Amino acid sequence: MGCIMDDAEREAEAAGTTVAREEEDQASAVPSSTESGLRKECTELNERYLRLVADFENFRRRTAKERESVAALATERLEHLGRRRSLAATSNGPTRVVQEKTE
Repeated sequence: MGCIMDDAEREAEAAGTTVAREEEDQASAVPSSTESGLRKECTELNERYLRLVADFENFRRRTAKERESVAALATERLEHLGRRRSLAATSNGPTRVVQEKTE
C-alpha cells in the first residue's frame, strides 16, 4: 500500500482509466450530436424571433398609417359637416328644417 503499487492495483487503475476514457469518449460523442441539435434549434428560434420582430414592426407601421388615415378622414368629414351646417343656417330651404331639428 502507500506509495508502492502492486500489479493488481496497477491493473485496476489502468482498467479504471480505460473505462473512464471510454466513458469520456462516449460522453463527448453524445454532446456533439446534442450540441449540433441545440445549435440547430437555437438558429431556428433566432430566425423565428427575427421574423416576429419584423412582423411586429410592420404591424406597428401599418396601424400608425391607418390611424393617420382615419384621423385625416374624420377631420375632412367634420369640416364638411361644419360647412353644411353653416350653409343650412344661412338658407331658408329644406336644409334649414333639418338643422333646426338636429339642434
